[in-house]
Amino acid sequence: MASLTSGDSRPSAGACHYVARQGAPSSLAEGGPEKALCLSSYQTSGGVKKGRMLSGHLKGIRMRILSGRFDELYQQLKQLESTETKKYSEYRGNYRHIEQDLILNWSVKVRNLLSNACGKDSEHYISFGLAEEPQSYEDNVDRLNRMKAVFLAAQEDFNGGYFNSVRNLIQAELADDELDQASVLFEAGYIAAAAVVAGVVLETTLRTLSIRRGIPIGSIDKMNAELAKAGQYNTLVQKRVTALAAVRNSAAHGKSQEYSAEDVAAFIAEIERFVGDQLS
Repeated sequence: MASLTSGDSRPSAGACHYVARQGAPSSLAEGGPEKALCLSSYQTSGGVKKGRMLSGHLKGIRMRILSGRFDELYQQLKQLESTETKKYSEYRGNYRHIEQDLILNWSVKVRNLLSNACGKDSEHYISFGLAEEPQSYEDNVDRLNRMKAVFLAAQEDFNGGYFNSVRNLIQAELADDELDQASVLFEAGYIAAAAVVAGVVLETTLRTLSIRRGIPIGSIDKMNAELAKAGQYNTLVQKRVTALAAVRNSAAHGKSQEYSAEDVAAFIAEIERFVGDQLS
């Protein structure tokens, strides 16, 4: 069992209320359930817990890498613009010029970034591809300016958290935090409360997926069925969610005889996998 000391991280109010009703295990440190629930998530040991912390850390690293790459390519854009020269031809007269190979070098890197940051089916990626296409009676500075406009819009939306990929990372990290709380409760002996908190993560994830698919919010079973019908996941995953919902419902209704501690440990791990698969 994890050491129970006071700290800053606390489970949600709903979990605290639930645990207080259930009563504290006899082995809890002096101070009762309220003090016990102050346990910092970083004091919890165990392979699954460490794996979740590493997963959240890697998501944060990915966000910083993508944000840093936007900054790098913005600086490269400024350098690219500084190479602009004036030229003249009998056919075109005076025109602005930037070496085409320099523009190509920058645009390929931006396209790759947009693919990773927002996906090839995003408005930003598609618009950038259209902006790359040469137009009649323009110089390559005009074309670069079109690409620049799309790039800056993408950078602003990324930093503002408006991409689905960014929202997914943020929501996955929030889910990780809640699952951390479930692990703390589980290791402290609050088996039912751990299942309830993890069940909230399951329901919240289904709600998020339903909103994105335009599916009305309903019961877990209803959302699960509609998400499978909409192609969010296959029937095998649907059956897994149904099994998870059964454990969640038993815990929420105080039917502790219908599950074991081992069931709840597997329940938390399975929800973590589900969130990772659907929100990553």
